[in-house]
Amino acid sequence: MRSKSYIKRMLALVLSVIVAFFCFGIQTFAATAEETAYKNSLKSAGFPDIYLDKLWAMHQAHPNWNFEPFVTGIDWDTAVAQESSKSRCLVYINPTGMSATRLYRSQSEGSYSTSMKLGFEYKVRDGNNSKQIGWIDASPMAVAYYMNPYTFIGNEITIMQFESLEWNFTDVAQAEPIIETMLTGTFMSKTRNSANANYVDDSGNITYINTSGAQVTTSITFANAICQAAKDNNINPCYLTSKILGEVSTSGSGSTTGTVSGYTGYYNYLNIGAYDSSTGGAIYNGLKYAKNQGWNTPMAAITGGARYIASAYIAKGQNTAYLQKFNVTSRNTYENQYMTAVNGVCNTTYSTYKGYKTNGILDSVKTFYIPVFKNMPTSLSSGIVTSGYANTATVNGDNINIRKDAGINYATNGVLSKGQTVTIYGGFREQHVAYDPSYGSTDSTYYRMYVPLWYKIGDSKFSVEDYIDTSATATIEVGKTHQFKYKLSSGSETPRFMSWDTRIATVDANGNIKGISPGSTKVVAYLMNGSFAVINVRVNADSSSPSLISSPIYAVNNTSSYISKISAGTTVSTFLNGLNEKSYVSITKEGKALASTDLITTGCVVSLMNGSSVVKQYTVVITGDIGTKVGDGKVTISDLLAIRDELLSTSGILSGATLSAADVNADGKVTISDLLVIRDYLLGTKPITPQAY
Repeated sequence: MRSKSYIKRMLALVLSVIVAFFCFGIQTFAATAEETAYKNSLKSAGFPDIYLDKLWAMHQAHPNWNFEPFVTGIDWDTAVAQESSKSRCLVYINPTGMSATRLYRSQSEGSYSTSMKLGFEYKVRDGNNSKQIGWIDASPMAVAYYMNPYTFIGNEITIMQFESLEWNFTDVAQAEPIIETMLTGTFMSKTRNSANANYVDDSGNITYINTSGAQVTTSITFANAICQAAKDNNINPCYLTSKILGEVSTSGSGSTTGTVSGYTGYYNYLNIGAYDSSTGGAIYNGLKYAKNQGWNTPMAAITGGARYIASAYIAKGQNTAYLQKFNVTSRNTYENQYMTAVNGVCNTTYSTYKGYKTNGILDSVKTFYIPVFKNMPTSLSSGIVTSGYANTATVNGDNINIRKDAGINYATNGVLSKGQTVTIYGGFREQHVAYDPSYGSTDSTYYRMYVPLWYKIGDSKFSVEDYIDTSATATIEVGKTHQFKYKLSSGSETPRFMSWDTRIATVDANGNIKGISPGSTKVVAYLMNGSFAVINVRVNADSSSPSLISSPIYAVNNTSSYISKISAGTTVSTFLNGLNEKSYVSITKEGKALASTDLITTGCVVSLMNGSSVVKQYTVVITGDIGTKVGDGKVTISDLLAIRDELLSTSGILSGATLSAADVNADGKVTISDLLVIRDYLLGTKPITPQAY
């Protein structure tokens, strides 16, 4: 028989368990009630359902943070389309270095070129076009990812792009140590390092070159100068610091040295007015602006730049870093944007976050204005794959690492060889973001543009999309359509669609692909989280494709295969619009495809295509555009000299199209009369009449 004491102990234990479960239930209920109430308050304020979980998590981690919706009133797809146009958003390429992943580069501008290591000749908007180094148009897929607030609001680093940009400290003294932390290891740090030797003295005070070329030493640090400029212009100094580092890098640039020829003693720490043009590069144009503004010290440049940002952006409602990159306010919508790098704004967040965290003020009161768009997805899906197409792919590189997850930071799990066949189980976007106190003051490692897209090719096996060519292919004719077929791994999110080259095929919001002109491109379906599925689209000429070229403007000789009676200075785009069969035509010059903005020249080859097959080829002849083997699309002194040399030669130098172009008066021979016509044209006394040959 059990003792009474034993029974009492058992009863006490049971009661304690009951009480514990009861208390746990109350706490769980309270937590659930608090979460529900908070999410309801967010919904009432105007936030969409898909934002709620992420903002609730941020609220739990940082209760003093306030989130306010910035209701744009703009349709999401319209915003993406607008920001994807007019070179508003750019990505970086370099044939021998790191380039933006290929699906983030728009191919709707440029021309195909097998000689380029990138496989395509892009139109470089800022940089070196001939070397294909610099900034090119971003694809809608890239814009949609980096412009989407949902991508960034769930991380305490990247959410900083939505923080209010107004001054948020008691005084300069409170802000200064935080800014100094952000400047650690950079050219503006007061502590000696490899980058700041020419910028500060041994005490950490600013030194600079004046307009006479002499060195001047001040009694203030860069941190003090930045804080004072920020306070005077009602700007968040952490944002101002991040902006400077983003513009001129952690090591400084020609904009900060004061030693650029012609602009000695002038500075532009925020690259105001810095852009490439026909009259000079970005640094020169920025320093020209600085000289006009009288920014002859680093302090003046920092203060002047802060004043410019305050008046040009913050005062106009663009009061977050996000809104300065993506102006979705009602004022100058899509214009007056501070930067063109599509990922630039998220890369400013790390240094701001680092300053707050290192100085223990991350949890202080902060306000975040988070954009809300119309017609964003109301539900989310975790992944997407093609359906009804071949799910195999071919490796286009050699010794390509397989990773255990989608990201280069994960361990390797094998190697792929060129030509190897793999099976695709979905495409995914790397989502790795972390705070690393030992990392520098920029965020280039995270939310990267280089190899961010990965195909899953097996259990714990992922490979970079850039080196995997899917076999999924749809073939259609010009004017015909094809429905993109896909499956979601979860949820019911409606994917967005993108055509890599809209000159070949377009795709609408429902995934209907339409053939525009013969050629090949890729069409992508992608989700809010960056997951994607790709199919190749081949567009063939329709079954009734023409056998000859005709034109209401130009002379088409189907016997000699010349197309002529074209004015010098005619662009490829204008020339194509003068052909009845322009949808079936490709144009090359010495084997290289021409862009729409290039000039059509003597010697260009115009190919009439039926899909990938050449039906007939023609050669362009432009009167007076002679050159040697081909012309340049203009009539210049070199063309006059070409006729002179032809006349002086005993056996003749010119032949074919160039010989015909030298027959300026179209009388069947090249004589002194043709030379005199070009002479008069160059003197401006007589025009050259385009002839038929």
